[in-house]
Amino acid sequence: MTFESHLFASALGALVPSFMLILQMEKQWARELPPQCSGVLDSAFWLLPDAIFPHLECLGVVGRALYVDFYAFDLVLFPLIYSTALLGVLRRLWPDRQLVWTLPVLAASCDVVENVSILKLLRLFPERWETLENVVSVITRTKWVAVLSAIAFVVAGVLKLMAGRADTTSTKSGKGE
Repeated sequence: MTFESHLFASALGALVPSFMLILQMEKQWARELPPQCSGVLDSAFWLLPDAIFPHLECLGVVGRALYVDFYAFDLVLFPLIYSTALLGVLRRLWPDRQLVWTLPVLAASCDVVENVSILKLLRLFPERWETLENVVSVITRTKWVAVLSAIAFVVAGVLKLMAGRADTTSTKSGKGE
């Protein structure tokens, strides 16, 4: 096994526990915060800049502290895990399409920039930095477009693989008759 294979296997193995940890954190937020602000900003697909400050305000002191704690895991580690897993899958499904491989790297890069920016906004609160809010909005949208595009390529690759196997099976059964 190569180093890349070990990295891919590790990322796949860490993916489910990572999602479970995030779900546990979100459950804690749901228990402790008002329902209109118990989610994380980076989970919003088309995050608008005007939604950021009101969300941080709604969180209150406790919610903002929980958000900072959340970034102990989500700042770099989670983007590294999901992007490595996605990259490994894409490399196997699309071995000759290096451009497709850039999607998880772009998504993770955007995610880290987004996380650092949101942390900065949390640290500045109650001051407002509208330019950074606009950056967060654009970066969040870019991240989600890259993630969903990568997932679409995974689905297309799996369908291509299944169609190829079906053709091979039908060719073999046709020769046997």
